[in-house]
Amino acid sequence: MRRLLALLILLAAPAWAATYYVKNGGSDAATGLSDALAWETIAKVNGSSFSPGDSILFKKDSTWREQLTVPSSGTNGSPIMFGAYGTGADPIILGSINKDAAEDWTEDEVPGGYSTVETFTETGSAADFRYGSNVIGSGNEWVATASFSVTRVICQVYKHGTVTGNIWVEVWDSATSAPNAKIGQSDSVSLVGLADNPGAVTNFDFSTPVALTNSSTYYFILSGDCAVDWSNYVGGMGTWDTATPYPRMWTHTATWASATTHMFYMIIQETLATLDLWYWTYSTAPNMGWRDGVPMTWVATQAACDAVGKLWLDTGNTRLYTYCDGAAPTVGSHTFEFPQRDATIRIATKHYITVDGLECAYSNSYDLWVSSSNYLTVTNCNINRPYLSGVYLNSGSNATITYNDVSYTGHSSNVPTLDHAGIALTESGVGPAAHLVAHNHVSHTGRSGICLYDSGTSGSTVEYNKIHDTAENPNDVGDAHKLGYGIQIYNSSPNENLLSNTIIRYNYVYDTAMASFVLFNTTDTTAVYGNIFSNAGNTGGYAADYKTNFYIDTSTNLVIYNNVFYQPAGTGTWTNIRVIAGTSMEGAIIKNNIFYNGRSAAGSYTYQCDVAHTSDPTFDYNLHYSAMGGAFLKIENAEQTWATRGAGFEDAGVNADPLFTNAAGGDFTLAAGSPCIDAGVDLGSTYQLGLMPASSWPASVLTGSQYNAGQKWEGGAYLFPNKRQSLIIVGK
Repeated sequence: MRRLLALLILLAAPAWAATYYVKNGGSDAATGLSDALAWETIAKVNGSSFSPGDSILFKKDSTWREQLTVPSSGTNGSPIMFGAYGTGADPIILGSINKDAAEDWTEDEVPGGYSTVETFTETGSAADFRYGSNVIGSGNEWVATASFSVTRVICQVYKHGTVTGNIWVEVWDSATSAPNAKIGQSDSVSLVGLADNPGAVTNFDFSTPVALTNSSTYYFILSGDCAVDWSNYVGGMGTWDTATPYPRMWTHTATWASATTHMFYMIIQETLATLDLWYWTYSTAPNMGWRDGVPMTWVATQAACDAVGKLWLDTGNTRLYTYCDGAAPTVGSHTFEFPQRDATIRIATKHYITVDGLECAYSNSYDLWVSSSNYLTVTNCNINRPYLSGVYLNSGSNATITYNDVSYTGHSSNVPTLDHAGIALTESGVGPAAHLVAHNHVSHTGRSGICLYDSGTSGSTVEYNKIHDTAENPNDVGDAHKLGYGIQIYNSSPNENLLSNTIIRYNYVYDTAMASFVLFNTTDTTAVYGNIFSNAGNTGGYAADYKTNFYIDTSTNLVIYNNVFYQPAGTGTWTNIRVIAGTSMEGAIIKNNIFYNGRSAAGSYTYQCDVAHTSDPTFDYNLHYSAMGGAFLKIENAEQTWATRGAGFEDAGVNADPLFTNAAGGDFTLAAGSPCIDAGVDLGSTYQLGLMPASSWPASVLTGSQYNAGQKWEGGAYLFPNKRQSLIIVGK
């Protein structure tokens, strides 16, 4: 019998399955079939062919600066596995080049830029920078706020008519009586190229800097060598003869926009000290850089590269510059990583592949880039610091992405797109894809933590994930970049049924820049239950619409059960669940949820719907708490108090404090006496599991049956165990 059993096991396994080993210090000339005969490079792996059931194992404590390109497919039941062996830290595959040695850098001292010492603004009828006048008026009087040398004056200048010659800015001292003395002047600016009204911002540079003393009074005059008939000049803020050519400093505000009142604006600058820059010459331009694991910030000009942590790309000379005062950037044991390869692992049209226990980092696009590949498993991996997404799957089905740590993704200086997520799954074909994304820790992303996009994600499940700190990107430029959602489900074609039957459950999402959860154009029973959405919309400023736990844009037939939507006290308006104008949530059923809004500013709603529905969503058995009080509901685009909400909306709902155990500390379990205990409604066996108080994300999320927790179901995500009964606990 034992021999027969052994024979059956052998027959079940692929007869040709083999295990290959790769390590630092190995040899590509070896067989790779043992640790002693291990291969050395990933290039050897890329150039080999493997059979279903084979394993390619990378030794722990080893590091490679190569791209793994999976060369072969597995089969159902016999995937090809890329994993780890040995003891120590996970094997690391890096998409970058390191510049950690002093000899990697070349010093290049360059002239410094300009520092603004003072801005000068004068308003009123006396304000006047006169052309060609030795009479000092009060309008251009300025008291120095520091002792320094003027090297540049910036102001708005224009000419009227055809004027030739040059103009410049003169600096005069303050004498006790006239005449005052000119102590210097800028270089000339030709009137030939000067713009007509309203002119342009003009730099007047001083080849010979003019030294000024703190607290002394000076005058700045526009002068020149052009001949102009001034007989029609009235003076003060009087009118100019529109027929007479002249140059003039224009009346403008600090933003150089046309002023509505009489205002002159001038910027007085001095030259910064010589910049101590260092560079290395690249063959592939990195999309970003990392110093000691922290993303560096791009600047647009060499002069702006004036502080530690800044980068400037000299594309003409293929040099990458950074600032360091007096010594090579690596002095003091600093490390630098600059991405060079588009991916650390690339899988294209390969199926039944498992990636287990590897660390991937510093790619120039995506750490794990998958295209047109089915039945992919990515598990127990540390995926961090790519330029774009950590895991990016474009077209494929049945991916399983579990127990990974994905962080510091999406650092493009452009407005973050869907592929700036920690985990991004997308497809342009016909679903369903039936992906599973579970037990992942996703944080510090450029946009969403997890994004499901179009039909490639229909039928997918996102569960037991921990997501936080989204839209953290030092290269963000303005609020348009802070699109940091926790989970985003997006259908790009509203009139097509591309994204449906998706399950979002038992996730913990908190401290997101904008909405915790976003639905765009989903259809046909997307189920959202057992989740905790907390503290959303605190750093993003792109639009008030997204200052919400749950943002809905034309998504129908939803079920939203037993979630916690929590927002603590703070400034500004905020909403727990938002349905924007011009969209709908027809046929939605929302029950057994907790909507807690700690904001007291007017317009802070627990539920806000800016549109009237043909078929109203069903709201019942939910708890609403609002620190604002009053009209904290906006139903069908009309503000309502709890008393005026009307029949059919929360007939069995509760308006009270839910009594969380310690919401400020992230504990949303129910304290004894909570009005949510036994306040829910039976939603059927599909949704019976609730979170147990001992749950810990992402690896140890415990659930138990609502049927065993008490007389009725709880409101919110957590069960309140009934000591008289034993709970059935399910570990996930």
